[in-house]
Amino acid sequence: MNLRRLRLVAAACTSTLLFTPIPYAQDQGGDKVDLGALTEIKNEAFQHSQVMENLFYISEVYGPRVNNSRNHRAAAEWAVQQMKTWGLQNVHLEKWGPFGDGWQIKKYYGALESPAYASLIGFPLAWTPGTNGPITAEAVLAPLHSEADFAKYKGKLKGKIVLIFDPRELSLHSEAEAHRLTDEEVAARAKTPDPSRTGLGFGGRPGAEAPRPGE
Repeated sequence: MNLRRLRLVAAACTSTLLFTPIPYAQDQGGDKVDLGALTEIKNEAFQHSQVMENLFYISEVYGPRVNNSRNHRAAAEWAVQQMKTWGLQNVHLEKWGPFGDGWQIKKYYGALESPAYASLIGFPLAWTPGTNGPITAEAVLAPLHSEADFAKYKGKLKGKIVLIFDPRELSLHSEAEAHRLTDEEVAARAKTPDPSRTGLGFGGRPGAEAPRPGE
């Protein structure tokens, strides 16, 4: 088994194998476990994991994305090329649907004009139509919690910028947002726990060892 194929197997099987103690797999399945291959797969997962790198590309480089958007297509094409690099065969995109138009945010800007200028942080909901240029209007707070609220504001919101959510409560910051890790905290975070020794996946509590045969 060459290194590329080994890493491919590790990426596909690690989540299952790491949470299955070796004795348990032997007892339940009846098949002899290749301990050497299992050790190599676990070593690939713990020492050569590409999870964070892949997560970066799929969430930061090509995200966010909604169905049929430009980012969606770019993310799918990246996944195809990445899988081919890993050695997978017959990797391709397939058509699906029917589906409506895609949606992509290109630019958003909002600001309060009076009584004093203030920039507003916000993002349009997916598939929100554009405004065809800047618009200026009175902002009205009209929280909608139930169908009855629609009748309350009927005929009062035309031509307004409607704020439909309750204001968020902001607490006073009393502690620094950032925390510089100590050498001990950095060392602790650099250690990857072995899930087969923590009891996770077997109804055990975090930190507990996995059950052994006869226990």
